[in-house]
Amino acid sequence: MYCYSRKETDALSSALGSRGVRAAAYHAGMVDDDRARVQAAWVANRLQVVVATVAFGLGIDKPDVRFVAHYCLPKSVEGYYQESGRAGRDGRPARVALFFSPNDAIRMAALCNRDRAGLAPLREVQRYAMGSSSSDGGGG
Repeated sequence: MYCYSRKETDALSSALGSRGVRAAAYHAGMVDDDRARVQAAWVANRLQVVVATVAFGLGIDKPDVRFVAHYCLPKSVEGYYQESGRAGRDGRPARVALFFSPNDAIRMAALCNRDRAGLAPLREVQRYAMGSSSSDGGGG
């Protein structure tokens, strides 16, 4: 699962764990040894879910991932496609899901403003997530 922030990865992995899901957070705020332990547990199938920030989630590589979920709006359609492509690398069926709030765009805008591409990719992924194919900004 991809989350916006380190805080969200910790909270979501904890919430999943309290519901009996073998989950762990994976992000830059962790010491290297802890990240290595999460990676090893994931590869050995001792974890069902790795909850990661986008930057560190790209380091998770496992061919038999069946499900990728975004717990926030991604920064771009291209990013969503790349991150979702972590599922089914072994050629077997896999699913992806995008859970988001309209407020995610506000949080992501700060990150996107620093990117050379600006807000255009964020607006595009917003339209995609809302199911609009219009190119006028999707009404908002």
